[in-house]
Amino acid sequence: MIELVATFFSIMSRLLFVYLIIINKSKNTISLLFSLSSIMSGTIWLYIFIQLDSTLLIARTSVELMSSIFSSLYILNNKRNN
Repeated sequence: MIELVATFFSIMSRLLFVYLIIINKSKNTISLLFSLSSIMSGTIWLYIFIQLDSTLLIARTSVELMSSIFSSLYILNNKRNN
């Protein structure tokens, strides 16, 4: 049960981060670096969790990867347009 609660909070915090980036139309370089580092670490963790066959952690890491990729692309697009 504790794994589900931790996964829930992890996913919700990631989605909140994406939401804040969108409503603020972020062009922040720090946010971009955070998103890029999350992509790199998430890719490594996803590989490990696939090897361990941990469905819950694969799901959490997949959501984090998708939101990090989206955040990075959104910030880059905002930087390019301004």
